[in-house]
Amino acid sequence: MSLSMPTRPMRTLATALSLTATIMVARSRNVNTFLAAQGLRDTRLRRKMMDLKAAAEGRENISTPNEMASLLEALYRGQILKREMTDDFFKVLSTHKDSWIPRNLPEDLKIATSPARSKACATIQA
Repeated sequence: MSLSMPTRPMRTLATALSLTATIMVARSRNVNTFLAAQGLRDTRLRRKMMDLKAAAEGRENISTPNEMASLLEALYRGQILKREMTDDFFKVLSTHKDSWIPRNLPEDLKIATSPARSKACATIQA
């Protein structure tokens, strides 16, 4: 068992709560307007994170691999957030998580991942 394993549920919950709080403050409509302004026509927020009732009703947050890559590239290039926020964003994503993504990559390569799993779905952005 790695030292990160006991903290994984806390990190997952903290991430979900943080995203839900952001959605509540920004409102889904504003987030979707922002996403559309970034040229992301197939990426939409349809529910808060961990809203199992909405998930059971089929309301899922959606995107495409290309749009996630475009969004992450724009973030990386500093086109969306101020530099300090961009650095913080990638620092969080670069924190070690149990993931299959780095298995064939050099150990010294810095990677940013966001694995998410629930009973209903699993997603990974890298």
